Amino acid sequence: MKGQQVLVAQRRSSRVPVTVPVLVTTLNPGSHFSEICETLVVNAHGCAFRSPFRLDKGVPLHLHSEEGRQTNAQVVSCRPLGANQQGWMLAASLDQPQNFWGLKSFPQDWGPPASAAPPKLGSNNTNSDRLTQEVVYLKEQLKTIQRQVSEQKAEDRIAGLLNPLQGELAELKKKLSDARRSRFEVSLSHIPPELQEQLWIRLRKELGAQALRQTLEQSEQVLGAAREAIDQKVAEGQERFAQRLSEDLSAAEERMRGLLSDSAARVRQHIGAGLEEFQQRAAQAAGTLEHKGEQLVESLARRLSEEHETYRRQMQKLQSALAEESTRLEAQLSALRDRLNRLDEAARHLEV
Repeated sequence: MKGQQVLVAQRRSSRVPVTVPVLVTTLNPGSHFSEICETLVVNAHGCAFRSPFRLDKGVPLHLHSEEGRQTNAQVVSCRPLGANQQGWMLAASLDQPQNFWGLKSFPQDWGPPASAAPPKLGSNNTNSDRLTQEVVYLKEQLKTIQRQVSEQKAEDRIAGLLNPLQGELAELKKKLSDARRSRFEVSLSHIPPELQEQLWIRLRKELGAQALRQTLEQSEQVLGAAREAIDQKVAEGQERFAQRLSEDLSAAEERMRGLLSDSAARVRQHIGAGLEEFQQRAAQAAGTLEHKGEQLVESLARRLSEEHETYRRQMQKLQSALAEESTRLEAQLSALRDRLNRLDEAARHLEV
């Protein structure tokens, strides 16, 4: 039921099949993935794009478009493409609903375009991303200043430069009126067309060169100030990033110490419980072994007694058999002696 609610929440905006190249980078330290993927379907709450690798559900992502837009997302599903295609289709949900894809025409349920309200980055954005955005913003401000210097303020500066040139023109007219020329007469009230044209050519040359020079100088000053502001912003951002990184490292060290102490306590407790259980099992095993040893000794004693009795009976039988055989042999020997004696007597009778 919960999964159905999540799918309904992700489909609040209409889908648009469009191909948009996006740089996808995982924010999970355990898995490194940074590839340019093309979207298959997009909406204001997420997208589905083709990926050469598989990503687990719940992996945080950082998306970066070609126009410089950045946002965070999260993998909600990952499944293989069709049988004739290689790769995976990843479905990602944006942290903030927006027109991240930069579509000029989109469904009405997407809400206002991304240009009306810049998307707010999630809490997981790094300080380096914020620093990059500040640098981009300052570059845009610098371009705006350059356009204002070249277009809007150029006429004002030229008008300001005309005042000293008009004074020089008056002095030049005065000098021309005082000078004596052989061909025509010059006065302050009337300037011949030939001289007027030469004066205007000279004024345009001097005025254009001087205005261009001053405009370039002021542009360089503005650019220098903008560079200093950018450098200052970058330095401040780097300092804040270093400070934040130091704080994060300190917090991580504290958490690591706490985890290590808790782990050590749990390990000691586990080892103590294991030792107690081992001692109990050893005591039980010793009792069982002693009981089995007694049973084995009794069994061996009975077996030895039975074997001894059997051996004794066999020895008695053997002794009886030996006695009978000895008696039989003695009888045979006595008969043999009698026969020998008779043979001796017969031999003696024969000798006589």
